[in-house]
Amino acid sequence: MNKYLFRKILIYGSMIILCSVIQLNYPRELEFKDMIPDFLLVLTVIITYFNGLNDGIAVSVITGSVKCIFAGRFLGLGVLIMLYSAIISAYFLRKYIRTSIAAAVLQIFMISLLYFSITGAVSFLAGGTVYPVNIFIEWWIIERLFAGSVMNLAAALPVAFIVRLIPGVGKNGEIGSQYVRPMEII
Repeated sequence: MNKYLFRKILIYGSMIILCSVIQLNYPRELEFKDMIPDFLLVLTVIITYFNGLNDGIAVSVITGSVKCIFAGRFLGLGVLIMLYSAIISAYFLRKYIRTSIAAAVLQIFMISLLYFSITGAVSFLAGGTVYPVNIFIEWWIIERLFAGSVMNLAAALPVAFIVRLIPGVGKNGEIGSQYVRPMEII
């Protein structure tokens, strides 16, 4: 294994562990409407956006497995959600907007809205609620959709700066992404 690949695996592994620890030990005082940021989703989307689909797929499989293990479910659903998030983030804004931290944060917000909309629809259709339709929709939109997207948006900026500026994950081991020069931060 070459030195560049080993360094990339080490950096991504440590970032996944760090995001998992932060997500599990997130302080209750910083929660917004009982929601915490999904650091693993944010990390997957940011890495895919800045470093390409190949890195995103590798990170999404690992982060999806970690989410499934933490949730106590069988492996599969978390991996699938993370994989789709990586694919969407690899192609959604990259065709129209050059890579920047502002575009990455916007993409996190849009993918979070999509993620919480899909999970709400699945929860409702699977019978995971005892509320009437109008109360469930109002609660889901106000409490979960809005609060979850705002919390992911708040977590996106620091994670994007870390991924963008960390040495050793760009092309040929330079600082930053393989697509953007370090001077094009914002």
